[in-house]
Amino acid sequence: MNSKVISKEKIVLVLGRPQILTRGPGDAVKITFGSDRKKGLIPFDYACCDVRDDAKAQLNELGKALCSTELSEYVFEISGHTDIRGSEAYNQDLSLKRAGAVRKYLMVFFIFPRTD
Repeated sequence: MNSKVISKEKIVLVLGRPQILTRGPGDAVKITFGSDRKKGLIPFDYACCDVRDDAKAQLNELGKALCSTELSEYVFEISGHTDIRGSEAYNQDLSLKRAGAVRKYLMVFFIFPRTD
C-alpha cells in the first residue's frame, strides 16, 4: 500500500474515538477532502470533480472503514472543498460535485458493489 494512504485501521481508530464522536444518534460526523490549493487525502484536479486514479487507494481504505462494524453506528457527511478562485456560487457547486463524486465511488464499490 502507498505509504501516504491512511489505512482502514487508522481511519477506524480516529473516527471511532468517543471523544471525537460525541454526537447523538442521527448526527453526522464530517469527513472533508481535497482542495486545489492544499491537496487533501482525496485530491482533485483544478476545477474538476472527477475522482483521480491516485485518490482511489485512499477512497478504498475509507470505504472499508466506513463499512466496518466499528463505525456502523455512525452517520457520516461527505463534504468537498475548493480553492478561493471563482465565484462563491461556482465553488459551492464544485464542492457539491466533488462530494457527490466521492459518494458515488463509495456507493458503487462498497455499498452496492457489482457481483457479476
